[in-house]
Amino acid sequence: MLFYTPLTSLARTPSPAAERNNLLVSNIFRTFVTMKYVLFVLVFLFSAELMAQADGVVFTQFKHRNGVVSSEGYLRNGKPDGYWKTFNEQGQLVSEGNRENFLLDGVWKFYSNGELTSEITYKAGKRNGLTRIFTDRETIVTPYVDDFVSGLREIFYISGNIKQRTPFENGLEHGIEFDFSEEGDITAITEYRRGFIISRQRINRRDRNGWKQGAWKFFYPDLIVQMEGTFLNDKKNGFFKYYDTLGNLTEVKKFVNGELEESSQELANVEVRTEYHPNGMPRLTATYRNGVLEGIAREFDDSGRIVQGVIFQEGRVVAQGIVDETGRFQDNWKEFYPDGTLRAEGRYRNGRRVGRWVFYFPDGTLEQEGRFNNNGQHHGEWTWYHPNGQIHIVQNYQAGEQDGMFREFADDGETIVSEGEYVDGERHGNWVINTGIERSAGRYRSGERHGRWRIYSVNSGRPVFEGSFVDGVPNGRHVYFQENGKILEERHYSMGQFNGVWKKYDENGQLFVTITYRNDDEIRYDHVRTDAHIRR
Repeated sequence: MLFYTPLTSLARTPSPAAERNNLLVSNIFRTFVTMKYVLFVLVFLFSAELMAQADGVVFTQFKHRNGVVSSEGYLRNGKPDGYWKTFNEQGQLVSEGNRENFLLDGVWKFYSNGELTSEITYKAGKRNGLTRIFTDRETIVTPYVDDFVSGLREIFYISGNIKQRTPFENGLEHGIEFDFSEEGDITAITEYRRGFIISRQRINRRDRNGWKQGAWKFFYPDLIVQMEGTFLNDKKNGFFKYYDTLGNLTEVKKFVNGELEESSQELANVEVRTEYHPNGMPRLTATYRNGVLEGIAREFDDSGRIVQGVIFQEGRVVAQGIVDETGRFQDNWKEFYPDGTLRAEGRYRNGRRVGRWVFYFPDGTLEQEGRFNNNGQHHGEWTWYHPNGQIHIVQNYQAGEQDGMFREFADDGETIVSEGEYVDGERHGNWVINTGIERSAGRYRSGERHGRWRIYSVNSGRPVFEGSFVDGVPNGRHVYFQENGKILEERHYSMGQFNGVWKKYDENGQLFVTITYRNDDEIRYDHVRTDAHIRR
């Protein structure tokens, strides 16, 4: 089927992000429905008119009833191949594109009333490369890999200025999304994780007069915060923080109605003290707030080389190691809980954790241990421990992504409660997952449930659910059970669509309602025919 519905939209309840993107989806939907109709007509006509020319390559034209060409292109062995065009009854171009070995290939273009509405790049019948959707308000550029959105989707204003940038992984929003005003100001920052919103911040807003109001942030070209503060009627009002290119705080200033307050009482309580070696070189620098150590303190040798650094919070040591002149952590470091107990120890290189790191519970017992690569990413085997010292979790990483076997143990350190394998950060193969309430068993393929799945109650051992999936999409018979073991509901799917007779049962297991669906349409309720257009 040429019309494509993302599998993830059938496998889970739409997130707020999905609802927010309804306009984008509807535009793409209309594009593919148009393409599906055009190509369906072509295939129908081909089979009816040209069975006699089953061999060789033949240039062919079809016409509307009014005599205007409806489509033209080449047939090979009776099937469309090569470059094809379709037209409406007024002779305007509707679509054009190429097939390679009968599969969509290269850039396909779609038109409405002579205007280009979309460009979709295919390879071997799947979307691979950029898809561009053109509307009267914006242009949407989406990268695809094997029919899944993957990479940075960008939306542009008609002026060509960027409107939104959203990172995707395997068809889901994942990472930091930025929204921009037409003037180029970042107006919202949204963090996604696997398609779900983790946090959202609205900033850089202007009123009807164009004046800055509320929280504002200014950024370096690589989108690291350069300055942040609050505006009132287009004037700085309150504390403004300034950062270097690594994100380290370098200065704090206070403004009142746009005027810098040089002798701010709040900032007057912050003091930097310096002690010196006999040769005049600095020996120690430290920051105090109201007479209490706060922030980074550095110790130098008599040549000016940093030999030690300590980070204070309200007079308490929270970390200890070397902080270079640019604010980056270097060499051996120790981190502490508020009571001074060791929390973690390991090495930094240019602000990134590298090599072996060890983390501890507040009572000093081992919590987790493993290694970071030179890019500061988890790498190799990592082990977590129960508070009693027994192994809790063993899992493997490759360049920051989970890759390899995952095992979770009960607090005896031997009984496996969850087990499976990750490949490139996604669950793959046979898995057993125990949440403490339910125990699920089945198979994953590329991070999606695939094949038969069963879920049991941990307490009673009775089934909770049985059903099958195809790449995360429900398919076939799905059965849900009550706590007493009797059937609660029976559903039937055809690749995510509601199909067949659905049955609901009371607490005694007696059938009390049936609903019949056909291709997502409800057609009968308790054997009474319903409006075929009722949708779920």
